Amino acid sequence: RSIAFGRRVYVPGDPQGEWTAVAEAVGGQAITLGRGMATRLNPLDPGPRPSTVREEEEWRRLVWSRRRELLSTLAATALGRRLEAIEHTTLDVALRAATSAAGDGIPLLPQVVDRLFDPTDDDAAAEATSTERHAEDGRHVAHALRRLVRGDLAGLFDGPSTTAFDPALPMVT
Repeated sequence: RSIAFGRRVYVPGDPQGEWTAVAEAVGGQAITLGRGMATRLNPLDPGPRPSTVREEEEWRRLVWSRRRELLSTLAATALGRRLEAIEHTTLDVALRAATSAAGDGIPLLPQVVDRLFDPTDDDAAAEATSTERHAEDGRHVAHALRRLVRGDLAGLFDGPSTTAFDPALPMVT
């Protein structure tokens, strides 16, 4: 009912699909994810660029912040607890490496997970620690995010996005 007043509606989980017809009827979109389906969402996609962000450096900082926050939230949710400071550090290092490896492209979650499990000497040196210690510091985060890449949630968030989330639509499920 709030759509008529200009409100946008987001249904983050619709396992029965009952909101799909409603979303489509109001000009919205249903994004369906599931095992064996071709649809993928890359959680590291940059997302929409606000019209107020004009400078490229500001945009890069915003994208970095979005990615970092989302990865931290995913890891914390999977772990069922808040991340420790050292885990935030290892996640930052892995994200930085994945972003660098992607060049002008968009990094993928498997790149971050791989770097958490197998950090380079440069990753460890950047944090003044040994490679083994750095890997140990990020071990729980690596295992938590691995679930999205090679675990029971593989195939949903482990590749480039095949569909786009449009926040301007009146309803998205």
